Amino acid sequence: FALWAASHIPVNGEGAPVILFSHLLALSVYGPISMNRKRRRALGETEWARLNSGGKSMSGANGWIAGLFGGGGLYILFLYIHETVIGVSPLP
Repeated sequence: FALWAASHIPVNGEGAPVILFSHLLALSVYGPISMNRKRRRALGETEWARLNSGGKSMSGANGWIAGLFGGGGLYILFLYIHETVIGVSPLP
């Protein structure tokens, strides 16, 4: 989401879209940090450490291969429908 917001700031020269995308960029960067701090305080250090100690899987349906193909597919879909939905082609 941060990459999406950051990529829309330079191409929108008017004030309102720049303000909108700047706020969305800040929220997408700071939001997860803020949520983790609140959860850590609410759960306590020992429970937070226990829940956070689990290993992350990098294979199977939840892994990076599915993310790569899923994200790539969504990128192509959004690129294809951007002009129809938004009215401006993202391609030169």
